[in-house]
Amino acid sequence: MALKTKYYTANGQMRMQRSPGDVRSTLLMPDALGSVTAIRPADSTTVKTLNYTPYGLGSSTGPRYGWVGTWGYRANPYGRTPSHYVRARHLDGRTGIWIVTDPSWPAELPYVYGDSNPATRNDHSGLGCKPDPCKKCRGMDDETLCKWTRASIPLLQTAGITGFVACCYGKKVSCYFRNYGVIEKKFGRVPPAIDKVVRECTIRHEDFHRKRPSGFCSDGKGNPTNCGAFASPLAIHYNEECIAHQISLDCLRSKFEKKCAASKSPRDWSCVMLMSECFSLSNYCGNSGTLTQEKKRYCLELHARMKKEGVIV
Repeated sequence: MALKTKYYTANGQMRMQRSPGDVRSTLLMPDALGSVTAIRPADSTTVKTLNYTPYGLGSSTGPRYGWVGTWGYRANPYGRTPSHYVRARHLDGRTGIWIVTDPSWPAELPYVYGDSNPATRNDHSGLGCKPDPCKKCRGMDDETLCKWTRASIPLLQTAGITGFVACCYGKKVSCYFRNYGVIEKKFGRVPPAIDKVVRECTIRHEDFHRKRPSGFCSDGKGNPTNCGAFASPLAIHYNEECIAHQISLDCLRSKFEKKCAASKSPRDWSCVMLMSECFSLSNYCGNSGTLTQEKKRYCLELHARMKKEGVIV
């Protein structure tokens, strides 16, 4: 019996595949539409990029599930015309129309795919597009987009998350929200002057993510979308967060380090904010070689001082 390629999904979307004979799985890296635009073997750092025409031609050079492939579109390059099977019917890759009539006709147009907008719409079932949830974000100014994105994604409202990058059809904005959680429960309300510095350093942190080419717009659950919060692929997430938090620490140290060193009490807000960033650094960097020894030493010394004074346990 012939061995078959195995596919692994997360939240209904294909994320990895393992072909017969492979020791490890291959990571499928999708764009907001769900097309596999890059593939990387789990035991390799080499990434192969893929490109497609608006209606999926070109996917025959990549995995069988390429164009909108993480949602189940399967390429069929061997017929009389290149096509994709989308559960209920086949789509002609040259003309961009369905080969058979829409089962929902006349409620839906009989042969039109994706509302004639294949760059931003897809059709998971082959039976018609769902309403576009990202349509509302078009034309929003930066501040409104930040507020709308935060309200749309519960994860961003979690205590301690002060910054993220909001995205809408290619537009990306670095956002900040006052959200100190545990810090204010333990030390009281953060003074406005301290918050102003934290805002500046958080925006620098998010600007690093915003300018990175390796990322995608996510719905907060790891699914690529056309709007939401900008996220890094899982394979490089911790590495990029480690770099971004070092940027944050450098910024905070430039504002707070001398004041904290001169303070007689490590409960001083400058020390508290520096220690908070050191905790984040430890969480994302671990023993990563990306973390400089100087920053590691600085955080360890600050931690020892605050522990000695009973500020932390």
